[in-house]
Order: sequence, then C-alpha cells, then structure tokens
Amino acid sequence: MKRGEITVVKKAFKFRIFPNERQLELINKTMGCSRFVFNFFRLILWLIWTLLKVLSIIGTLCPIRKFLRSGIMPGNNVSVHLT
Repeated sequence: MKRGEITVVKKAFKFRIFPNERQLELINKTMGCSRFVFNFFRLILWLIWTLLKVLSIIGTLCPIRKFLRSGIMPGNNVSVHLT
C-alpha cells in the first residue's frame, strides 16, 4: 500500500434467526403488507406515467393545439395563451 492511498474495508455480519410460530406469522404478515403497499404505489405511478404518455401523444396529434398555442384568435384582437 502506498502512502496516502485510501483503502476500503468491508465488514459484514450474518445472523440467523429461529422464530417461533407466532413470530413467523407476524413476519409473514409484515412482508405481505409491505409487498402490497409497494405494488399498489407502483401501479399508481405506472397509471400516471401511462396517462401522461397518452396525453402527450394526443397533444402532438391535435392540429388545433398548435393554433391555440399561437395565441391569436380569429375575428378579434384578443390574444390568448394556453399552456
């Protein structure tokens, strides 16, 4: 090892547990609830992502969107800016 060189020491501990029947039931319930909550919010985020993707595709296909974004309305001098 050279002087001034940084060394990284990795340490780990292994534990083994031996739960009784009641503890095993509580562990399984906890893991099941955690999995449910994770999957629920993953679904919510996927739905939001899909909705935004669909809306962006619809927005690019809509020919009137470009006209409305220009801010000029026919028949008057009023400018409207839609976002």
